[in-house]
Amino acid sequence: MAQPTGPNPPPEPPRRQFNTARHNSNVFANNGGEQNVNITQTGAHPRRTWAWISLAIFFVADLVFFQYGQSAYTNGADQSGDLDRALIFIVLLIGTGIVFTVCVRDIKRRLF
Repeated sequence: MAQPTGPNPPPEPPRRQFNTARHNSNVFANNGGEQNVNITQTGAHPRRTWAWISLAIFFVADLVFFQYGQSAYTNGADQSGDLDRALIFIVLLIGTGIVFTVCVRDIKRRLF
């Protein structure tokens, strides 16, 4: 039977490596018997594209909301509105920091 053709090829099985050590051979140390070593590699770490897109959105929102808050500052005439805008900006900044740590972790997994 022929392999199905189409835009999505079937997923490849995980790469496997089997090593067998017998008496007087060495895979570290086998105490007089057989030792089977099974190494299964599942491939690369998943990419976190959602985090990078979210980071870009958060960064743009931070810049836009900072400019809005700066231009709408009343210098004490409406303290409630100023505090609300400051609180929203701080929440956005915390969200940006959390997504930034996820992106840094993604870079570390890819490169190191």
